[in-house]
Formats: sequence, structure tokens, C-alpha cells
Amino acid sequence: MTSRGEASSETDALADKEPGRAGVRLVKQSMLYTLGIAATRFANLLLLPFYLRTLSKEDYGALGVLEQLVQMMVIITMAGGMETLVKIGSDLYEKPEDQLRLVSTMTTWMLLSGAVVGVLGSLLWPWAGQLLGGIRLWPLGVCALFTVAASSAFQSLSAHLQVRGEVRKHTLFQALRTAVNVAIGVPLLLLTDWGLMALLLATCLSYWICAGALATQMPKGLRLSIDPALLKRVLRYGVPLLPHIAAAYIFQSLDKFMLAGSSEHGLEVAGVYSVGSRIASGAMMLGLGMQRAWLPFFFKQAKQGDAQSWERVRHLSFWSMAGMATCVAGLSLTAPEVVALITPGGYGTAAAVTSVLCLGTLYRTGAQTAGAVVLSNESAAYRIWLASLPAALVNIALNIWWIPRWGALGACWATSVAMALNMLFTVMMGRAVRKVPFRYGAIGALLLTVTLIVALAEHAPLLVRLALCAVVPLLAVAFDWSFARAEVGKLLARRRALS
Repeated sequence: MTSRGEASSETDALADKEPGRAGVRLVKQSMLYTLGIAATRFANLLLLPFYLRTLSKEDYGALGVLEQLVQMMVIITMAGGMETLVKIGSDLYEKPEDQLRLVSTMTTWMLLSGAVVGVLGSLLWPWAGQLLGGIRLWPLGVCALFTVAASSAFQSLSAHLQVRGEVRKHTLFQALRTAVNVAIGVPLLLLTDWGLMALLLATCLSYWICAGALATQMPKGLRLSIDPALLKRVLRYGVPLLPHIAAAYIFQSLDKFMLAGSSEHGLEVAGVYSVGSRIASGAMMLGLGMQRAWLPFFFKQAKQGDAQSWERVRHLSFWSMAGMATCVAGLSLTAPEVVALITPGGYGTAAAVTSVLCLGTLYRTGAQTAGAVVLSNESAAYRIWLASLPAALVNIALNIWWIPRWGALGACWATSVAMALNMLFTVMMGRAVRKVPFRYGAIGALLLTVTLIVALAEHAPLLVRLALCAVVPLLAVAFDWSFARAEVGKLLARRRALS
């Protein structure tokens, strides 16, 4: 009798030999990963009207600032995030015992480094808190710092499921973490006067509870221990990736931190920005879901390196970007109505913020798609920070220039411009590493179309904006009509055969 992991490996091998099945599998995995992220995003969106009527703009701004701070510290703690663990785990795919040692090592490292980061953060808080709009260390800062180690451990354990292809279990635990968060946070918000502290405490506890539950689902042999050789390998690969992996978080964190610390704007305007970024996370969840499926897929195709593998990469990368562009265009064009439906009065600027941040997410997805080429080569991966650091410096300069003039809208345009530069730099670096047959011209045309839609269609009548939603998918079909027709034909034939 074969185990579930062995059966999954056999299915993967079969899918790799059939282009149609590989494409369907990639789409299914992307959708399942997206579903797990959507559980978190949609729960936040559904509860957003309740939060905005319970918390002040200043409180919601502080929540957004602290969330960004935790995300940044988690990436530092994880030495490059889940991408590092997926790459090293994929290299050890044929050695389950080494994979388990990797999970044990990194989970232990996350807990220890999370504790160190928390202590250092508390020592720096008297200075940093003033730069973040005066957020106090106790109790808000302490709760945020305790969340860092828990979130890092949870993501480390989740990465093992991602490498093994256990997508359903990965999605289940993402949804479970959200359910626990809501089950704790909403009653605390309703029954106490803790306000913002209730939400932070719920987030912290949900990560600790679900990290413990996920640890019980790991194969036998998981324990708190560190393998020095594996840890050195992870750190050597992951530390140079930090600027690249954290680019999107760095850009939005800079926006929120600089808005919160601005004497002209402060936490209230940061709260408006946070609402826009929360709604724009609808596009981000699709990008993250695609990325979680794309990296293992690309690493496997690059390892095979035959003409059939590169043909799959050529078409599926295009359709992944086309799907993302369609989502971004749709959410951007309907942002005014979505914001009006969710928020109380006083958040009108959040609609424009949503549209522009959605555009930035599209650029970021392009950078991640091209970045897989660099990440697949360990010697080149050490230099990928060169694609992100210049964009971050441009973001800082634009924030200094634009925030005093345009507030939250200036901040989000600074982020989108920086993400576009990050994408261009990553593409150039990827082409220097390996000539992958991406459809650069067709993808570039889709990106330009969405950019024009976001920049020019904001004040168009609703019917015009709804009609424009069809432009991107129609362009995508026109660019790759033969492949789309062939794949639809295969799916219909397979369905007829099954029936």
C-alpha cells in the first residue's frame, strides 16, 4: 500500500509528462492556495464594516502599521520567507528524512530568532514608537512582538506542506487560523472595551494555537533541534533574498510608517490607506496563491529543462499573468462602489488607494514570476537584492516628495512606481541568468492596458467601467487563441470521456 505522499509523487510525475494535465494541476493548486488566502482576506473584508464602526480612524491606522511591522519582522525572522524554505525543500524532495530535519531546524530557528527579534524590538520601541505615530509598547507593541515568533513557526510548518504538494491540508490550516482569529477577536471586541488590543490579541493567539495544531500533523520525527549544515544553507540562500522577498511589504510599510509619522497626516490618514490596502488585498490574495503554486512548478520544469517543459512555462506564465491582470482590472474599476458599500463616511480616498495598490500588486506578481528564474539558480539568487534595493530607495524618495502633497494617494502611487521598477529590474536580471521563453511582449501589453485603465478610468460612469472589465480577458484570448482553444478542447474531451 502506498502512502498519500507517495501517491501524490506518482501523480505529480504523471502530470509532468502530460502538458495539459500539468497546466490543469497548476491552475488547481493556484486556486486552492488562493482559497486559503481568501479565507483570511474575505473574513477581514466581511468584518471590515464592523471594525470601522467600532474603531476610530486612528486605531485602524495603528492596526495597519502594526500588521506591516509584524510582517516585516516575520520575513527577517524566516531569513527570506517561505520562498527560501520552498526552494531548499524542493531540492530535498527525494529525501523525506532531510526534509523533516529541515522543518525541525527552521521551526526551532523561527522560535529562537522570533524571541530575539521581539526583545530587540521592545528595546528599540521607545524610539521607534514615536516614529510610528506614538503607538505605545504596552500593551499594543508587546502583543505585536509576541505574534512574530508564532507567525514564523506557523509559516515554517506550512512550507513543508507546500513542498510536499499537500495543498488541501495547507488550505485547511490557513482557513482554520482565520476561523480561530475571528472566533476569539469578535467576542472580545463585542464584550470588552479593549478595542484594538482585542484584534491584536486574537491574531497572536490564533497563530500560536494553529502552529501547535499543525505541528501535530507533521510526520513522526519532528522535534526542536537545529542541524547546523542545513541552517547555514538556508541562511546563505535566504538572507540575500530579504530585500526581494520583502519588497512589497517594504514598500507598503514605508507608506504606512511615513504617513503615521507625518505631522500633516498621522494615523488618521494611515487608517484610510489601510482600508484601501485591505480591499486591494483581494488582488493580492490571487497573486500570493499563484506564487505558491508557481515556484515549485517552475523549479521542477527548470530542473527537467527539456523543450516540453519550457513550452509549458511559456504558456502557463502568460495565462497566470493574464488572470491576475483581469482580477486587478475588475477590482480597480469597481473600487468606488466596493469602498462605498463597505465603509462609513469619510473614507472616499480609499477607492483611489485601492485601485493604485491593485496595480502595484500586478507589477509585484510580474516581478515574482520573473524572479523564479533567478531563484532557481543559487549563485544568482545571492544577487537578487540588486533588483529590489534600488526600487526601495526610489520609493523612499517619492514618499518624501509626494506624501506632503497628496497624502495617502501619493504614498500608494510611490509604491506602485517602485513595484514597477522592481519588476523591470527583476526581468533584466532573470534574462541575464537564463533565456526563459516568457511572452514578454504580450504580458507587457496587458500590463500597459491595466495601467491605462487605472490611471484614466477612475471617474468614468459605472456602465463604461463595467464594459472595460472585458478588455483584458479579450486581449489575453486574442494573444494566445490557439493555445486557449486547444486546452478548452482537451478539457471538454476529458469530460466527455469521464461521462
